[in-house]
Amino acid sequence: MDHEIDKYNKLLVNIKSSLENLKLGIQGTISMSALSDELLVALFLNKVPRQWELIGYSSTKPLSTWYNDLKARVEYISNWVVSGHPYVHWISGLFYPKGFITGVLQNHARETKI
Repeated sequence: MDHEIDKYNKLLVNIKSSLENLKLGIQGTISMSALSDELLVALFLNKVPRQWELIGYSSTKPLSTWYNDLKARVEYISNWVVSGHPYVHWISGLFYPKGFITGVLQNHARETKI
C-alpha cells in the first residue's frame, strides 16, 4: 500500500509543480521551458502530457477522462487510508496490481500458515 501512495504522491507533486511553472511562464515571471511548452500543447490538445505519462499509470484516455480517472484513483487510495482496508478492491486503480495480489496471497498464507 505504501508503494501505491508513494507513486500517486510523486505523480501529484509532478502535476502540481509543472502546472505552477506553466502558470509562471505564461505570466512572464519565468521563461518558458521546453517542458512547459510541451505541457501547454498537450493541454490544448486534450492529451496527457508526456512528463506525466512517464511517471503515471498506463492509460490511453484523453486528458479530460484521465484526470477524472486520476481523481477517482486518489479518492480510492485516500478512503483506504482513512477508513481502513476495503472489502472490495479496485485492482485496475493501482499502479502495480500484480504486486498487490502477491501481497494479498502472502498475507493470507501467513494468516492460515499455509
